[in-house]
Amino acid sequence: MKKFILFPFLLSSLIIGQSYVLNFDGSNDYLSVAASDNASTKLDGQFTVSAWVFIEGADRQQIFYNDDAELEWLGTSYNFFRMQPGSVPSFSKSARYQWHHVVMTRNSSNSIQIYVNGDLSKNYVSNSDTRDDILYIGRDPDQGEYFDGSMDEIAIWSTELSATQINTLYNNGVPESATNISGAASSLQSYWKLEQLTGSTAANIVTNGAALTLNNGPTWEKFKQSPVPEIMYNIRSGSQSASPENFIENNSKIYFKADGGSNKGSEMWVFDPANDASSTNPTRISDIRSGSGSGVSWTDHWLVWNNKLYFVGNDGTYGDELYSYDGSSFTRITDIYSGSNASSPNYLTIYNDKLYFSAYNSDYGTELYVYDGTSVSLVKDYASGSQSGFGWGGMAVYNSKLYYQGYSSDTGYELYSYDGTDISLVKDINTGTYTSGSTTYHNNSYPGVFADFDSKLFFNATDATIGGELFY
Repeated sequence: MKKFILFPFLLSSLIIGQSYVLNFDGSNDYLSVAASDNASTKLDGQFTVSAWVFIEGADRQQIFYNDDAELEWLGTSYNFFRMQPGSVPSFSKSARYQWHHVVMTRNSSNSIQIYVNGDLSKNYVSNSDTRDDILYIGRDPDQGEYFDGSMDEIAIWSTELSATQINTLYNNGVPESATNISGAASSLQSYWKLEQLTGSTAANIVTNGAALTLNNGPTWEKFKQSPVPEIMYNIRSGSQSASPENFIENNSKIYFKADGGSNKGSEMWVFDPANDASSTNPTRISDIRSGSGSGVSWTDHWLVWNNKLYFVGNDGTYGDELYSYDGSSFTRITDIYSGSNASSPNYLTIYNDKLYFSAYNSDYGTELYVYDGTSVSLVKDYASGSQSGFGWGGMAVYNSKLYYQGYSSDTGYELYSYDGTDISLVKDINTGTYTSGSTTYHNNSYPGVFADFDSKLFFNATDATIGGELFY
């Protein structure tokens, strides 16, 4: 069975490889098969026509046309597909700039229906006419409409495919080959995969099937298609949100924070992709704070280090502190801000095989801390006293140093680095001062959202002259 996963970061890893498609300019280019060569394109009795389309143009445009049988998109004024005869609309609205799977079928009772992305329209029309003229793809010769966008995987069967077979074709947004549809191989009369790099015709992979002629220059291009996100499992029934976040993979399972209700608050959950989603997958694995309070607290992200998962927890006695999970038990690592107060560890980062993070207590404010696997220690009280020497916006390792937004009374919030021994100012980006009331303050650049790319450290920061911009 297919497994549907809602986690955003997983979607990026599931993107399939590039394939070729045909791109149309919406002006005058189209595909065709002559009426004299229509044995593999004629619509007589039962049939199914299927195509993948990526719409770019805003106007009404044609997808498929054969002797007044047609599939079209009605433009941004309506945002849905329609088939003729009968002006039957699709079930749901469909926006531009995404792939859609459109299907038209006729059954043994001559009822013609339309599917879009596996959804069947509630409307249909009865018509038994044979359609055996010129086949146009991307053109309506009567209305002068053309297609603006890309097409892929066009197929015709001489039978009505079932809803199950059409859902198999749709495959959650990643095209399934028309040759892989169970029970439909013998009725496949045309299949243009459009998987070519060049050529003035598009090959029909069905034996003796007619090729499509490229008219006025449709272009072969590469395109990536990816699955459409679907709900994996309704963790918290009803309209209340489970608010899942902090997704991370560890030992081939997905761990995350969620509020499943049932008077438990936000705790740690795990999903095993090897099994289908069910009432026991995903499942809650922690009850750090008994009762309705949340035992798993907010932090920018979780981190796996030395076979343990690190996060921020709160058992109701010690406040928000650093915790670990080793696959069987949860452990509070330390109590930086003693008692029920929260030290709120954040920006967990591995540097020189140690875990660094920011944390707060009333003696030092927010500063840089380190955990070596045995004990936690303050790196330095950089701003001295209760004034915080660590800002916000993340941390990043670059060129063997740890970079973050630091603070001193001499510079304000600026870019700082730590080399394993000393903390130092990298640059005072937003120099100068400003006055509020009778007090003078240093300007702040607030550097943050760091990314190491192409041997450079990118981040955003503010300069009094140019405002907030991208720096490296």
